[in-house]
Amino acid sequence: MRNRLCTGLAAMLLLTASPSVNARDTLPPAPLLELAFDMTVLLGDAVKLGETPIAGRNIVPIVGGRITGPAINGTVMPGGWDWQLIRRDGCVQIKADYFIKTDDGEPVQNIRPRES
Repeated sequence: MRNRLCTGLAAMLLLTASPSVNARDTLPPAPLLELAFDMTVLLGDAVKLGETPIAGRNIVPIVGGRITGPAINGTVMPGGWDWQLIRRDGCVQIKADYFIKTDDGEPVQNIRPRES
């Protein structure tokens, strides 16, 4: 991820520094975004599992919550977890795994790996 970001920044600097290229003409239009839902998640206390050679490991229980919006409405079901690796470089890797039960009774599983 970091390599792609650096490459993208270098390309942007090259485009904006070049007198023969108008960077404004080469950029795509801004995306049109539309709210799908808001989510509030209730978390329990973090459980520290200890250190690994790469990072510290925590798990944080997801104990409930609510999702509301024009696209979906429902309840965040208890029993999910945020799995956290707290790396020595300051980055946190999180894998969230939980279920939502929509207001019309449908279960939806959400598994989200991401880095921040």
